[in-house]
Formats: sequence, C-alpha cells, structure tokens
Amino acid sequence: MSAHTTQIMEFLSRGWTDAEVVGLMGGNLLRVMDEADRVKDEMMLVPPGRAVYEKRTDLPSRWGGKDDAYLPYEVRDVVRGRLRDEL
Repeated sequence: MSAHTTQIMEFLSRGWTDAEVVGLMGGNLLRVMDEADRVKDEMMLVPPGRAVYEKRTDLPSRWGGKDDAYLPYEVRDVVRGRLRDEL
C-alpha cells in the first residue's frame, strides 16, 4: 500500500469527508488551474507587449541560452544591442 493511500485512510478514519479529502489531495490545485485557463482564454487576443522586454535592465546578458536560441527575435535584438554597448 502506498504512503498516499495510508494517509488518505488515516484522514477518513479521523472523520474527514470524501469532499475534504479530495480538496486536500488536489482540489485547490484544480481550482488554480481552472482560473489560469480562464485568464488564458480571456487574454487570447491580447498581443504580448514588446516594451516589457525593452525596458528590462536587470536581465543578465546571457539569459537566453546558447546563441540566444530561446529568445523571441525582438528580445534577441535588444539583448545583442546591450552586449555591443558593454564592449
């Protein structure tokens, strides 16, 4: 028997309801995920703000991985511009 099963049985033996155990074992997580999905759907048509990246001065110059492979093109241009300015 797994540790989780033993824990669930212990809660039930102490009088917890099924609903309380479900809430303990993941109900809160599911509620947060549902809210994240709702916000995602609400913002689906809102374009990302490019200005957010251009105003960041606190990011290390190599945060985008080798050859900036993980950066959007616009961000990569800003980061590379900062590197030229540092030289």
